[in-house]
Amino acid sequence: FQLGNHYSFNIINKHNFKSITSANCFYDNSLEDAFLIRISANFLVIALFAWYTRESEEVYSFSEFYYHRGFMKIKDIECSDRPREKLLTYGAASLSVEELLAIIVNTGTPSASALELAKEIIEKANGIRGLADITLDELTQINGIKKVKAAKIYASLELSRRISKARGIKKFSVNSPESIADIYMEELRYEKKEIAKLLLLDTKGAIIGDVHISSGTLNSSIVHPRDIFREAIMRSANRIVLVHNHPSGDPTPSDQDIVLTKRITDAGSIMGIELLDHIIIGDGEYTSFKEQGYI
Repeated sequence: FQLGNHYSFNIINKHNFKSITSANCFYDNSLEDAFLIRISANFLVIALFAWYTRESEEVYSFSEFYYHRGFMKIKDIECSDRPREKLLTYGAASLSVEELLAIIVNTGTPSASALELAKEIIEKANGIRGLADITLDELTQINGIKKVKAAKIYASLELSRRISKARGIKKFSVNSPESIADIYMEELRYEKKEIAKLLLLDTKGAIIGDVHISSGTLNSSIVHPRDIFREAIMRSANRIVLVHNHPSGDPTPSDQDIVLTKRITDAGSIMGIELLDHIIIGDGEYTSFKEQGYI
C-alpha cells in the first residue's frame, strides 16, 4: 500500500475527498489518478479482510483487522474499537492485556503506536506474569518508553499489588490461614529471593502492624528470633504470624523452616508472645504450619 510519498493524505482531504487508507501515491500530475489509486487500494483491503476473516477463527471488526495488519495507527481506528473508548463502552474486561497496557502507555512514536509499544513490553516481560518482575531499566530500553512512561507503568503495577494486599487485610480472620495468605500472595509470589514478613496482632486479633524482617538469597531467608520479637515488643503485639515465600513456587516447608518455627514458638512461649502461624507463600498456593500440625 505504500505506493510512494509524493502525495499525502492531507492533500486528498483538502479537496474534500475521503479515503480509509493512509497510503501515499507516486503520481505527480493527477489528483484524480491519486484518488482512483486510493479507492483501488481500499477495495483490495476489503477483499483481504473478507478472505482473512473467512480463513481465521478469530473475529475482527474491519478497523481491528486493518490495524492489526499494520495499515493504520490507533487514531485511525473507529472510535468504538480504540482501547480507551472500548473500555468506556464495554468495560475493562472486554480489553486484551495489550489494550489495557496501551491505555497506560497512552501515546506512541512516529513508527509505533501505543498498542504496538504495549505488545513489545509484554514480549520483553515474557508474558503478563513477567510484568511483575520487569524493572524500570528494562522498560526504558524499549524504543519509545522513556522515564515518564516507565514510571507510569511501574506505578500501575505497584498499585495493583497494594490493592490486592488491602483486599486481603479487609478479609483477614485470625482463624483463617487462607485469609493471611491472601494478604501476601500477590506481593510475594513473584519474588526471586526469599522475603520474610511479620504480621503483628493485638489481644483481639486485629492487625496492628506489618513489617519486613529480612531478604535472603534465592533459596533461603536470614531470619533470627531476636529480630522477630524485637518488632513484636516495640509494637506491643501479643500474637504474631510469620510469612515468607519460596521463589521456586513450591510452598513445601524445608527442614530449616520447621526448625525456625519451633525456635520461634519456644521463645514466644517464654516471652508471652504467641506464634499463631507460619505461612509459606508459593506460586498461587500456600502452606500453613498450623494446618499442617507443626504449631
